[in-house]
Amino acid sequence: MQTAFAACKQSFAAQQKKVATISKKRVVKSKKRTYRKASARKYSHRELNAIMRILERKFLSEDKTPALRNVVGFGMGSNSIDVALRWNTKEKQLEFRRQIYNSPAIRFEGKLDPIIDNREGVSTYQGISLKAEKPSYPLGTTEIRFTITNHSGEEFVYGEAYSITAQGADGNWFVVPTDC
Repeated sequence: MQTAFAACKQSFAAQQKKVATISKKRVVKSKKRTYRKASARKYSHRELNAIMRILERKFLSEDKTPALRNVVGFGMGSNSIDVALRWNTKEKQLEFRRQIYNSPAIRFEGKLDPIIDNREGVSTYQGISLKAEKPSYPLGTTEIRFTITNHSGEEFVYGEAYSITAQGADGNWFVVPTDC
């Protein structure tokens, strides 16, 4: 029985061909069939390198569009260019494709859903407090200013990773992407 099963296994190339033909659709009022390209197109190292060079030039340029400021990093995978965005939403991915570079070789990393954070925090700890200039900020705010007050009587060092949260329309608090 094992030998019969092994003989029925398809080669990888045959499996890929099958993937390409599975997603076929009929053309209206015609007996012709059209086939969509397989999603598993193989990109050459040269093609991926060319895309990387373009992205590097744009990333290092002085002209920082909102789409470029949203990019955390990018790198070349075995068959794609992987891009990490601070705000990874469908809209921000589309903005990247429109303003920076559009290619099916580009793949966005991470979850599309915001990270929910409903923990309670404290604004004062051992005489050190952190307070925002305003109690709340509207959507689209690009800069928030904080004041750190030290009433501890001792020198303190800061620089640890932090997170800022915002309340969504559903009442949940989600982590706002930052440079940290």
